[in-house]
Amino acid sequence: MSYPLLRMKRLRALFLMALLFVTAVGCDSQSGHIVVSESEILTMDRVYKSMFGPKDLDVLTLLSTDKPEVLWIKAIKAEIVGADGESPESPEYFCHSTFVNSQSQPVRSQKILGPTLGRAQMMFTLVQGMTEVRFPDGFAMPVLSNDSFNNYVMVMNPSERDEPIRVGVDSRIEYARDSELEERMKPLFLLALVTKVPLEGQEDAHASHDHGGEHSCLSADADVTAAASVDRAGQKFVPISKSKSGVEQTGHWYVPPGRHVYRHRLEPMTESIPYDAKAHYIFAHLHPFGESLELIDLTTGESVFKAFANNYPDQVAVEKITKYSSTEGIPILRDHDYEIVAVYNNTTDQDIDSMAVMYLYLHDANWHIPQRKRST
Repeated sequence: MSYPLLRMKRLRALFLMALLFVTAVGCDSQSGHIVVSESEILTMDRVYKSMFGPKDLDVLTLLSTDKPEVLWIKAIKAEIVGADGESPESPEYFCHSTFVNSQSQPVRSQKILGPTLGRAQMMFTLVQGMTEVRFPDGFAMPVLSNDSFNNYVMVMNPSERDEPIRVGVDSRIEYARDSELEERMKPLFLLALVTKVPLEGQEDAHASHDHGGEHSCLSADADVTAAASVDRAGQKFVPISKSKSGVEQTGHWYVPPGRHVYRHRLEPMTESIPYDAKAHYIFAHLHPFGESLELIDLTTGESVFKAFANNYPDQVAVEKITKYSSTEGIPILRDHDYEIVAVYNNTTDQDIDSMAVMYLYLHDANWHIPQRKRST
């Protein structure tokens, strides 16, 4: 059977499943609508490490309407399926997926939505151990019907296999129509905090310039942090940036054998958010052998949130990463300094690839809909 034909059959079956779900919830529009995105069946005939596996892109629209209307994305979930496009497969084959709003419609959106941070281009990144994002009740990300979205997925194969592996990725996006809601949703926007590690030979400058003063962060772990700064700049896809002190750094690096602590003082929040805000959903992106990722408020000395990762005992894969989800929220303050701390424990005898990103979904207090027209 050809891959395109298989994909069409999978899409038709998944559409019927989504239709059954919507029919089951009936008139309870608070439960939302479901759109299913499915990838091609991808073949892995050798070892594919993180960021190097087969990939696929699905372009989709959540809802086609004559006139753009406000939709609220409440949840997204990704699952690995087998070669038949239906049976569940091991999550160890999931590398990551990104869900992007590729059609901003700036002219029309200003008339419908007003100024907003909520319709950011990058919306979701799902990773091993964190394959579902579901916001707390009453919170969601606003988009417009007719917006075009790119769902980019990648699979990986961390171990040698006797036979090629064929898997796909199914993604379920849950949304609500604003015109059907009895209560107004609270809009969220995404703030991604990336751990950046200095390239080899620049650890001292990184410590003295980026972590100096009373909030010096590297002194206790200087030895392991310096030893762990393995240069991955040779990989073309790895972005290299410079800190304000001129230190070259990367957000994707190799971790040598052993336990290592990576500390990165973030740029001032005044450059990231226009006002104090509360985070209502937080999760972390860690690769296998990652132990934890913590956001620390250096101004108060308190931990804002610490995510812990559990790895499968018999697979090179992350089983679960803890998250934060609450209607109460955690304040993120513009005039405070913050640091992010990642811990990896590489129990192998080889260097392993790594990343450490914390995703915060903040309440966009300035977001509004100038005129709301309810459906009849």
